[in-house]
Amino acid sequence: MSTQEISGGIMLTFAQVKVKQPESQPESQPESQPESLVERVLILLADGEMAKKDISAKLGQKEVSGQLNKTMRDLLFEAMIEFTSPDKPNSRLQKYRLTQAGQKQLLKQKGKDK
Repeated sequence: MSTQEISGGIMLTFAQVKVKQPESQPESQPESQPESLVERVLILLADGEMAKKDISAKLGQKEVSGQLNKTMRDLLFEAMIEFTSPDKPNSRLQKYRLTQAGQKQLLKQKGKDK
């Protein structure tokens, strides 16, 4: 369908373009890393405290994704990770560390992988 407008003797035609969506979306996670994002974050934090931007970089992301933000909130809610500065939860210098519950979950996941 096209629309025509006439202004001062000039005719403009605008055509609607339909964009075909791919039938299947590529997986966002490479096959070489079958772990869930939760497990990958826990593995990274097992090595020590990290800022969210550093976790994102280690995951190969250019910036902190919405999915990583959601995962971090979920892990905090489930008490698998904690703030290093709980009195300043919105600090730009905030880091995260694994809790005992997070360590247990990680060990449980490693046991399943065997």
